[in-house]
Amino acid sequence: MDDDTKNHAKFLILYHLIFVCKYRKKLLIRYGDFVKFIFEEISAKSDFVFEEMEVDQDHIHCLVKSEPSVSPLAIVRRLK
Repeated sequence: MDDDTKNHAKFLILYHLIFVCKYRKKLLIRYGDFVKFIFEEISAKSDFVFEEMEVDQDHIHCLVKSEPSVSPLAIVRRLK
């Protein structure tokens, strides 16, 4: 993971986000790859990048790299 630079600043911002299925249903066993594909498409159009993403039975772990101008709340809202 390399630092990003802009004008006079150097930064490396990583967020660990966890998305959980409602009532912890085991839906991601079937739809996990599709959800990963959708998340990748959304990040391609946005100001953040997924460094890593793992799908479990009922939740998804995401390591997201972004700029200082993008808040974690804005990232979560785009992905939801």
